[in-house]
Amino acid sequence: MYGKYVRPAPKKSSVHLAWGSDLKAAIAKAAVSGKPIMVDFNAVWCGPCQEYKEHVFDTQEFGDEARKFELVDVDVDQDRAVAASYGVDPIPDIWFLNSKGQPLSHVIGYDGSDLVLDMRKAFDDAKQPAPAKPLAKQAANHCDS
Repeated sequence: MYGKYVRPAPKKSSVHLAWGSDLKAAIAKAAVSGKPIMVDFNAVWCGPCQEYKEHVFDTQEFGDEARKFELVDVDVDQDRAVAASYGVDPIPDIWFLNSKGQPLSHVIGYDGSDLVLDMRKAFDDAKQPAPAKPLAKQAANHCDS
């Protein structure tokens, strides 16, 4: 798919990842750490959002890539203003931002374990200037918010 972004079969992980819920705080933290940001826009009632949490976010492969990012979990029902500022609809909508908070790309819908490939590409893209318009990838399953 992305050439060098090849992945082995996912394994379950016992790694605990620190997800924040404040995007502004994550942007400030990223400015210091130099890490790009991954923002997961989701809701508790959204089946595909929960699929990410149950089948992707708990894999070793995801954990290995996630350590390279500042992670933010945004519930669209609890933080409507932030979701609206990114034009989030439908969900899940996972955004990748550079360390300055500028949008690089996003994945709309459930992309399964291919999300790890998207993370690798976003990490590489974060080293380049932000595009004028973030690249969007449409995945199959999503919920209208």
